[in-house]
Amino acid sequence: MLTRTRNIVIKSFLAFSLSFFSQFLLAQKTGKVTGRVFDKDIPLEFVTVTIFNQADTGKVAYYATTDTSGSFIIDPIEFGKYIIKFSLIGYKPSAQNFSVTATAGTIKFENYKLNKDVKLSSNSNSDFSKKTD
Repeated sequence: MLTRTRNIVIKSFLAFSLSFFSQFLLAQKTGKVTGRVFDKDIPLEFVTVTIFNQADTGKVAYYATTDTSGSFIIDPIEFGKYIIKFSLIGYKPSAQNFSVTATAGTIKFENYKLNKDVKLSSNSNSDFSKKTD
């Protein structure tokens, strides 16, 4: 009888331990990336936010577009080393390296500034703007 009770206790303990530790083993290793993109103090809408894995920059890993407040969220994003690129027609593209880890699970690009592309905005006297007959 004592052996049977001991077996039940051992089986119960193993079942509990397995279910408890499996939560840690199966836990998602993800974080998120958030931010707001501006031109000076004006939020920029429709900015393309592209994230590339540093190990394979030829393939887009994640992407988003900013909303009317210039905000974006990419959630979830797997732990790893990445390059984030911000681009919008009329503005110079901007890129930055970052890492998503267990200690830095949420990465924030708050008040991220894009600069106007002077080459594109100063073409008002180009051949494209001249009237043709």
